[in-house]
Amino acid sequence: MGTGWLSPSGEFIECDPHDHWGVADELGEKLGLSEEDQRHADDFLIEHGWIRISFLLMLDTGYVFSYYKAASESQKLFLRRFLEENQESISQQGINDLYWLRVIDDNEREMLMEKNNYE
Repeated sequence: MGTGWLSPSGEFIECDPHDHWGVADELGEKLGLSEEDQRHADDFLIEHGWIRISFLLMLDTGYVFSYYKAASESQKLFLRRFLEENQESISQQGINDLYWLRVIDDNEREMLMEKNNYE
């Protein structure tokens, strides 16, 4: 599994690491967004329950998750599988994101932070 968009129903639309905005535009067209909403399709998706899964190659290298509210049950199932397959590649921010999305609890967050040598 790579980077992409996770719908509220748990469907994952994979995309290249630098093509989230292009895919957001395509999804916005399919969803019939207004012209105003289409200009900011990525923000619209996040505000309406979609989760953007990105991989950062900067200071905090690893996966991060952009979201506006807690994950749906379908998203939680997907993110649990994603976490199992990519544990070592989740950034410190990504671990905190999973906690705030309510995918992992406090104990799991501490364990992952320790395992990945984060403070």
